[in-house]
Amino acid sequence: MAEVVGVVAAAFQFAELAQKLIKLAREIHSGAEPGVVHRKITQLETLVEIAGKIANLWIQDDALMERILQQCISTVTDLDNRLRRVDVAKGDGFRKKTRKAFLAQWEKDDVEELFRQLNRDQMALLLHRNFSSDNQSHLIQKVIDGMRQVLDDRLQYSNPQGEDERCFLKGVFVTDPRDDRNALLTRKGRRVEGTCVWVTETDVYRSWLSSTPGSTGLMLQGGPGKGKTMMAIYLTEQLELLAGRGESVLYFFCDNRNPKQNNAMAVVRCLLWQLCRLKPALLCHGIRELQERGGSINNLLVFDTLWRIFDTMRKDANAGTVTCVIDGLDECDEDSVFLILDKLWRLDYDPRFRFLVLCRPLKPRQQLPAANPSVDILRLDPDADEEVNRDVFEFIRQRVQEIANSSPERKWPEKLRLHVEATLQRKAGGTFLWVGFVTQDLQRKTSTEVRQSLKSLPSDLNEIYDRILKDVPAEYRAQIRSLLHWVSLAAYPLEPADLASLIHKPGNAGNATNSEPESDAELYLETEEELLQHYLDFVRHFVFISQGKVHFVHQSAKDYLLRSSRDADPTVEYFRIADLEVAHEERARDCLDCLHRQWPIQIEDFDTVGRKYSFLKASAYWTRHIGRKKYGSEAVSQEEGLLVEAIRHDDIPDIDFGRLSGALLAVTTDARAYFGRELDQALIEAAKLPGVTDMVQILVNKGADPNATDKKGNTALHYLAKRTDPSGIEAARFLLSQSNGPIRPDSGNENGNSS
Repeated sequence: MAEVVGVVAAAFQFAELAQKLIKLAREIHSGAEPGVVHRKITQLETLVEIAGKIANLWIQDDALMERILQQCISTVTDLDNRLRRVDVAKGDGFRKKTRKAFLAQWEKDDVEELFRQLNRDQMALLLHRNFSSDNQSHLIQKVIDGMRQVLDDRLQYSNPQGEDERCFLKGVFVTDPRDDRNALLTRKGRRVEGTCVWVTETDVYRSWLSSTPGSTGLMLQGGPGKGKTMMAIYLTEQLELLAGRGESVLYFFCDNRNPKQNNAMAVVRCLLWQLCRLKPALLCHGIRELQERGGSINNLLVFDTLWRIFDTMRKDANAGTVTCVIDGLDECDEDSVFLILDKLWRLDYDPRFRFLVLCRPLKPRQQLPAANPSVDILRLDPDADEEVNRDVFEFIRQRVQEIANSSPERKWPEKLRLHVEATLQRKAGGTFLWVGFVTQDLQRKTSTEVRQSLKSLPSDLNEIYDRILKDVPAEYRAQIRSLLHWVSLAAYPLEPADLASLIHKPGNAGNATNSEPESDAELYLETEEELLQHYLDFVRHFVFISQGKVHFVHQSAKDYLLRSSRDADPTVEYFRIADLEVAHEERARDCLDCLHRQWPIQIEDFDTVGRKYSFLKASAYWTRHIGRKKYGSEAVSQEEGLLVEAIRHDDIPDIDFGRLSGALLAVTTDARAYFGRELDQALIEAAKLPGVTDMVQILVNKGADPNATDKKGNTALHYLAKRTDPSGIEAARFLLSQSNGPIRPDSGNENGNSS
């Protein structure tokens, strides 16, 4: 009980001091700029309101709350003392006024920092005990709104001045994580008030946040649909709000669907770019590396090189304290997950650097050799089941409330609303995604249908996906299967028009025994895009369109399609990607069908064709899928005529000659019959291109001479020797390892340089 008295007394003392400070601030700044004065006084008034709420309502023993209030009292007292030293009284003479003016200028930064400290004190008060449960969310919003002015200045990206700075930043840029965070909020909606706060109150999080000796990293692990991404959004926002002067908050949101967000290179490039934009003084490290490597940014774009630059920057005194948050690391490929964790796990304790990783439990191949004692792990399931369930229950309460009152004519009786809440809370299994899917379906039903639906709710996410696929009409199964497989395996997220031209083609519906030869939709839907939207309506919990691209609603949907276990139900099994190589072969065939439908291209119609999933896109990407299957030459040999004809049309803008040549070389039995000595020249040209390993191997296997030279006397190995990327190094090793003929790495070019 003593702590209760202490909390209340401290709250009253704090409120009294803050009121006096408000009065003093009004007097001192009576002639100052209204906007600045208003923000500071509003900040103090909000503090008084919070303190009054604590004093009147607090009934718990809480020593930590008392300590936070005592910190607030100390900050306000310091502010009061400094402001009184610069307060100009009516009787002050010229010398005294001048002295106080100098003092005011001298202490300006310290006063600003004290006001920033008050902001952090405010957030600590509100986050320690969740006021939103007492319908006091307006207090939190007041504090956040007041701090936005500070954040706008303190977190403003710098603009590079020099050409080298701009070159480096442009070269490493992949995506702006602030844009990615905003896109997630647009897609997922705002956080439900009262959720996620519990994480900031755990001992392990506080220890990590305070940089307790030995605590460098924290990993939050949880299964699919547990709300990790929303938690990451919340934590990055709070870390930015609480960051002091000299502190930087970096973050990255991984996304399996986006090649700019699903690999280790993208992670390190984005963190490096963000740190440089926040701390431009650190750019010197990147520029020095750039100059040492001949000024070519491509020579820096190697993971280990970029990580070394990042590590050097974050150790620089100018970096200050750096906090790094990576969400959804499991959405990267397995090699990338290991690369990132391996680098983070090897870091020694540094009070100026801390990292937070949110992901699913690691797979065996992603596990690191040994645990790092300076990295703590908080498992959302099962360690925090109670807290997660509490958040899920609040999510259910608010979602059901919204649906029950969505319209006067469909308003639910109170008894039904409570019954739905209780049923969902009992069956949710601590999964936000499950609740989201179920409530979305309930929203479309009448009260009578809702009561019936509650009797047969799906038990988990997989059962939701099962039901969706079972409900697909037989006449559309082949098309929707193709749609889902394309979204799973495409090299990049597809535009609706791209996807429509691939899945809706002559003969598609008749390719599978589960489909009828025709669909009624084709009789009344005029365009491929209309048909695509018709298909999407059947699988809205699987895929959706966002920012002009077709995506999975959640990573768990892709995992479901790629699951290894066979399904006993033949309808559900039909949609599973049972064999990746076969699935990629089907995608390659889709691309080739697209090529046939659009060939021959009329040059005058090229611009029109380019707006679709055109010949060019199909020619560029079918080889990616064909490369995943160990084709026999007979599988695609019939495409030689098409490819040869396409290569001859070098007047078509942007035609991917390299890929088409590679495709032809992959299927033809006698490459020299088509190319002659040009086969040797193709090898030299291939050595200059990114991603060349497969092309180099094909060319050599087809008879290209590794010792052939160009007009300057350079061999393919000369060009590969300058490469630092993994593909170039692998191609060089391949040439050196050939035993078919003597490769001369010591041969010299016209300048006398050997490879």
